[in-house]
Amino acid sequence: KDVVAVFDRLLIKDWKSEAERIAFITFHQAFSYEDFVEGLKPKSEADGTVSYVVEPGIFKRIVARSMDNWLMSRQSTRTATFEEALEQLKDAWERERDMKFTMRTKGYEFSILGFTDTSIQFKKASGGTGHTLSLATLRDLYYEQRELNDAGLDIYYPGVIEKLRSFTSGNFTAGELQHYVLVIDEINRANISAVLGELITLLEPDKRRGADNHLEVMLPYSKEPFSIPPNLHVIGTMNTADRSVEALDTALRRRFSFVECPSMPQELEKLDYRMVGEVDLSKLLTVINARLEM
Repeated sequence: KDVVAVFDRLLIKDWKSEAERIAFITFHQAFSYEDFVEGLKPKSEADGTVSYVVEPGIFKRIVARSMDNWLMSRQSTRTATFEEALEQLKDAWERERDMKFTMRTKGYEFSILGFTDTSIQFKKASGGTGHTLSLATLRDLYYEQRELNDAGLDIYYPGVIEKLRSFTSGNFTAGELQHYVLVIDEINRANISAVLGELITLLEPDKRRGADNHLEVMLPYSKEPFSIPPNLHVIGTMNTADRSVEALDTALRRRFSFVECPSMPQELEKLDYRMVGEVDLSKLLTVINARLEM
């Protein structure tokens, strides 16, 4: 009961809640990379037109949350997590839509047009629209994990970073590393290779962010650099009696530690009500297990 209580308390019900750190999902035959990592989703505009935006899946969301915490835990100068600062920026922009941001080129300013799950849409000083700033890049810049160039869209990032760093939060203690968990129920039900894609390499401990063999891939839809932090744990559950277990290839098997979770008849021996009439439930379960194994 204690474990279930903790699970219920930490299960993510609202992606804006920093306190919730466990994501749960169930794989099935129709589950895809677009559902798990990211994909193009149609969005209906006010004028009736349809546009397509890159929408993050549950894995990309939990990675962003755990990465935010991992990077923050390595900082001593930030007063708010990136996600907290971003939410405050959105609120400030809602109150003041004509908010201006300075460019690296002195004397020029630009304004924000809106926010998506993966980027900030902005209007150039010259009036051009249709440009975006990547949230993944902003997160790395916020935590001083990336360098900027003096050309292209890079000249627009500093103004937003300066604004983000001006926000504060009283909910975070510097250096407080948290652990995050993604539980994938029925992990053998989906086409694992198709759902994970290039991420199957990034799952390995030595390929995580900050590790000796750290790897970063370019996501196909958002064209963002992507890596996995070491404080994200992926747990897959499945029934080994299911024939679809055979679909798990060697590449996946060697990236997970397979832990058998058999029934435990000895636990029944501790109960006062293990006897039902003349039947000993502990012995009954032991014999059933023996026959199943045979």
